Amino acid sequence: MKRNIKFEQNLQIIKECDKLFFAELEVFDFSLYEIENAESETAVDGTEIIKVINNKHEWYLNSRYEANKVTKQWISNLGKIETIATIVMFGLGNGSILRELLRKTSESVIFIIYEPSIDIFMRAMLDIDFAFLEERVFIQVEGINDSYFEPICEAAITYENLSVCKFIGHPNYWSCFHQEAKSYLDRLQVVIRYIGINNNTKLMMGEGYYKNALMNMKHLSKVSLLDQIENEVGIEIPGDLPAIIVSAGPSLSKNIKELKRAKGKSFIIATDSALIGLMEEGIVPDAFATVDPLKPLNRFEDQRINEIPLICTESSRYEVLEKHKDRKILANNSFGYGRSFYPQLEIEYKARQSGGSVATFAYMVARIIGFHTIIFVGQDLAFTDETRYYDKVKEWSDHNTLPQSMYLEVEDIHGEKVKTSKDLALYIDWFEKEIKNHPEIETIDATEGGAKIHGSKIMDLNQAINDKCQVQFDMSEYLRNIPACIDEEKKEELNQLIKQVPEEYNDMYQNTLIGIELYTKLIENLEMKMNNNPDMMLITKDIGDITKKIEGNSTYFHIQHKLEKVERMALNNLGVSLENQVEDALQISGRGKQILEALKQILEDEVLQNVKQVIDQIEVES
Repeated sequence: MKRNIKFEQNLQIIKECDKLFFAELEVFDFSLYEIENAESETAVDGTEIIKVINNKHEWYLNSRYEANKVTKQWISNLGKIETIATIVMFGLGNGSILRELLRKTSESVIFIIYEPSIDIFMRAMLDIDFAFLEERVFIQVEGINDSYFEPICEAAITYENLSVCKFIGHPNYWSCFHQEAKSYLDRLQVVIRYIGINNNTKLMMGEGYYKNALMNMKHLSKVSLLDQIENEVGIEIPGDLPAIIVSAGPSLSKNIKELKRAKGKSFIIATDSALIGLMEEGIVPDAFATVDPLKPLNRFEDQRINEIPLICTESSRYEVLEKHKDRKILANNSFGYGRSFYPQLEIEYKARQSGGSVATFAYMVARIIGFHTIIFVGQDLAFTDETRYYDKVKEWSDHNTLPQSMYLEVEDIHGEKVKTSKDLALYIDWFEKEIKNHPEIETIDATEGGAKIHGSKIMDLNQAINDKCQVQFDMSEYLRNIPACIDEEKKEELNQLIKQVPEEYNDMYQNTLIGIELYTKLIENLEMKMNNNPDMMLITKDIGDITKKIEGNSTYFHIQHKLEKVERMALNNLGVSLENQVEDALQISGRGKQILEALKQILEDEVLQNVKQVIDQIEVES
């Protein structure tokens, strides 16, 4: 196939919009490819359209006469497109439908286009201007880059937005590509099933956030904060001391023993899953990190772990903090009561974005403390040798394998391909962005396997220790000597704030009852078609005011975790566009009332009494 100027221009546009797709096109041998079944024509209105010859039948993918008008009419029949929606379309055609949808939708709407025909895509590359493409468009061409279809869908379609997503087919594609359409739908169904499984996990996590933040409240007067040691490298900590983050990737077995030489000459931070292997080798890290609210407790059975400084969040598993005896250092991830209490006591407690995994969290911690050199060990971020975890912990994990369709391939440290998963790919991306944003930090990947983290320096651990671990410093002792963030003078103030929590929940409960009553009145008026009644304006204003009071309550962020399931259920019909404004208002009012009734039930059945018992226990212990 001979490439023309438009093809080269379109290739550069794809490079700017979708680097993964561009990488696949770069290695595709166009010289060996000939377009056999797709031709372009000019419609009567001047639009370039594409014709397909399939099974000796000619299929026009757009109108031959008023192509633009028909496209706009077709799109108008889709109805309302919500700002949180993802649109998945079977077929690209000449791109006119996609172009018009991009023009009409919010910039937050994501598009995934599955093109079953290389012929059509190549014809479009040669004859259609792709200048309309944006970074929110992901084109999957069967036979070129469709292996990314499932991971991209899973990233863009969540349980929260599933009900408002639109799954559509370009005109004539279902008929023209019948077999390909069947395969595509089967793959899409697998993705949606997987979203359901992930949703159950997220709901469980939400419950974990709620319980851990409540139970960990008792530690707030005794812990230290990450803010207390921010930028201390080069001041209290030697400037040339490196941080070593030890993760539980499968390559850890290759070089774990080398870490003995780094002890006392670096800041060794163990992720919670790597603890077992380190302790078995007699390597006691300077600190360990844990953030997962539901982390399996079998990671922490070794009693020696309780005598190692701990870096965590308020939503980290409370049983771990309960058993732990050494210095605890908190980082603010906005899920605990400290985000409300500490600022009131004029104690700095900055919210931190930590990337979603314990390894990214550990990197964030090392960066905040001020380390200029950060070394990765066991940071495979891939299924090296078909496994995700170091052999000491992989039998405990239910994430060690994935359905084949859920894998994607990335570059490994040797320039070859290695399998990874969507969540690990997100962590790779997070690390790469952090490295790019902080050029003052030298990040060394001494994992000796797994995915390549672009921007890091690849080095074997033996060399990294020889080059970087040059000074003696006891980081674990340094962490133990950090004072508690609360002095005796402020401890009583904190206790008073804690005692007010049940009262805050009672205020929320009373406002919830008022809100339910207001929604009931509003719905009654709407059902009687009294939507222009002056009283309606007052009711609507009162609902807005009471909603602000509920959401402005200092404890609302905490109860939200328990409300998540109901809020998702209430989203179910949001994608339906109704012509009748009264019906629209009834739906919105019904959802609002449903959420408040669920909040009332949760407060009555679980929270009010539970919170009081926990806080009474804190008072007894203090």
